[in-house]
Amino acid sequence: MESNYTLDDFKAEVIRRENTKEDFVAPTLQVSMLDDGETIRLNGSGEFLAQPNFHSQLANHHGIPKRYYDAMQAIPGLRAENVNAWLHHEPQDRMVRTLDGNARAYLSSKFRPLDNAFALKAMSPVFEDFKDLEVKSHSLTDLRLYMQIVFPKLEADIGVGDPVQQGITITNSEVGRGALDVSSLIWRLQCLNGMIGQSILSRRHVGSRIDFNTDVNIYQHDTIQAELESYKLRIRDVVRHALQESVFMETIEKLRSANEDEFSKRKARKTIENVTKKLELTEDDIDGIFGNLAKEGNYSRYGLANAITFQAHDAEPDKAFDYEKMGNKIIELSDTEWRQIVA
Repeated sequence: MESNYTLDDFKAEVIRRENTKEDFVAPTLQVSMLDDGETIRLNGSGEFLAQPNFHSQLANHHGIPKRYYDAMQAIPGLRAENVNAWLHHEPQDRMVRTLDGNARAYLSSKFRPLDNAFALKAMSPVFEDFKDLEVKSHSLTDLRLYMQIVFPKLEADIGVGDPVQQGITITNSEVGRGALDVSSLIWRLQCLNGMIGQSILSRRHVGSRIDFNTDVNIYQHDTIQAELESYKLRIRDVVRHALQESVFMETIEKLRSANEDEFSKRKARKTIENVTKKLELTEDDIDGIFGNLAKEGNYSRYGLANAITFQAHDAEPDKAFDYEKMGNKIIELSDTEWRQIVA
């Protein structure tokens, strides 16, 4: 999972966005789309260029098929006319999240911002308590924050010359694309990529309804300090649990078992086609996964999982995260599901 930021720049950009962003909670009667079909006006608060995520959430919330939503832009003014009709037909309160002059999210007024700066602050006890941890990857996109941390003292071989280390993946979305989440991670040294496992701590962005007394209201970012402190302690506790050798060895035994769960090389292509259907991958993924599998020559469940996670090397961060999650889904398949894939 590549990043355009050094770790210091990554942290600095998180803080910059925290200090720059503005959130508005407004009745939709005070929200409108201009005739260009791209600009959102919040009465009394300004105009903002709608980003792809905002367009998607706006269309989805108001039941406008996305294909039609996009097609309307070919006729000047048509998208704005339709959107404004829906915005004003049944007035309701919505949160509009903005950054650098852009409207980046269109969310429920119950959306509770647990933002990236909160996530980094909540991780501070981990960095303080575990001095030998290594940040292996970090990414910041328009949709999500990702950080993968490995603990080198917990290392074991899956096969001869195939060491892995235990770690965690932290993900968060400020724009409604996922909870603040801590998941287990297995970092494979041979390929320098991760396999993201089960979520071990998740906090959804849902809270009490936001009340307002004016037509458009800037949402205050004074997240309750007590909640931050509580979350810090919870993260510290789950990380300590994840770092227990017994927990790590349970995962190692599962991966070693998957490494012995072999399938026929002759059926490799068909197996990958079955996987792409189950995981809703694209046809373009088939050749890449097949090439990764053939290059390593490990025709086992573990080998297939690694062939999928290796796709993350050439992918954008959001897609790379999906590949690394999918690798673990192969490991976690029931015996019946696995037999159906390799049949």
